Amino acid sequence: MTAEQESRLIPIRACARRSRRGADRTPVAARTPPAGPASARAPGAYPSTSERPKRRRASGRLRAVNAFHVCGILFAAWALTVSFLGITRENFPASKGAARAVGTISVLLAAAAIGSAIYTSATEDEEGEGGGEQALVVSV
Repeated sequence: MTAEQESRLIPIRACARRSRRGADRTPVAARTPPAGPASARAPGAYPSTSERPKRRRASGRLRAVNAFHVCGILFAAWALTVSFLGITRENFPASKGAARAVGTISVLLAAAAIGSAIYTSATEDEEGEGGGEQALVVSV
């Protein structure tokens, strides 16, 4: 490989999964897979669409939802509800029992969101942490 060809190498991650934000900044020539049979391509180049493994989502169009998503949404909805009631009603919560109930629910939802975040991060499969970097040859 000549020095000119090496200067055209673009580093890419070892996995084929890329975020939309990163794909928007990547030049179009770098995103398109090289033409020709797999044996004629440079090592480490993206495979053609027919060679890529098919990915299936667990539930049709919806992405997988874990406990943190559920607890976080419930906690956010609870916080908005309590804030709205606290702003619009001068005597909210009306009694000591109601104040304890609001406080208890708030603490339990916060603990559930934090605990599920810790559990999810500890048991989640790591994606994109493959081997080093590869290069894609782009003809200009």
